[in-house]
Amino acid sequence: MLPLLTPCQDIQDPNPLVRALALRTMSYIHVREFVEATVPVVKHLLRDPDPYVRKTAAYCVAKLYDHDRHMVEASDLIDRLNGLLRDDNPTVVASALASLMDIWERSDAIKLTIDYSNASKMVAILPDCSECASSSLLVFSLFFFQMTR
Repeated sequence: MLPLLTPCQDIQDPNPLVRALALRTMSYIHVREFVEATVPVVKHLLRDPDPYVRKTAAYCVAKLYDHDRHMVEASDLIDRLNGLLRDDNPTVVASALASLMDIWERSDAIKLTIDYSNASKMVAILPDCSECASSSLLVFSLFFFQMTR
């Protein structure tokens, strides 16, 4: 567990880029102990004051789902990810949605349902998003509008 100490220490760094990179590093290690240790860190960083860190944490939920879907489904990470859909930052919203869609595509237990007001918000924030975030929102929009037919 000694290699886990450095990323865990970096999670507390005042620099948001360092915090985000530490989290990303932790989430890519497919060792049970690392995955288990990453869950509380992700929960904490989903509420980070910096949008880049929240965006990274959102993507890490999907990565953790790759490693251990039952652990993620049993935790409240999906609910917290849903909460990010109401974030003030468009990139965080797009990242949370991309992560939720990634999880939904691989899950039999999780259903993706978005109401009209949230779907409208997704379309409204398109101009404020990066190209990557915009593409996630457009894919979602196509999915949503097919569902409503």
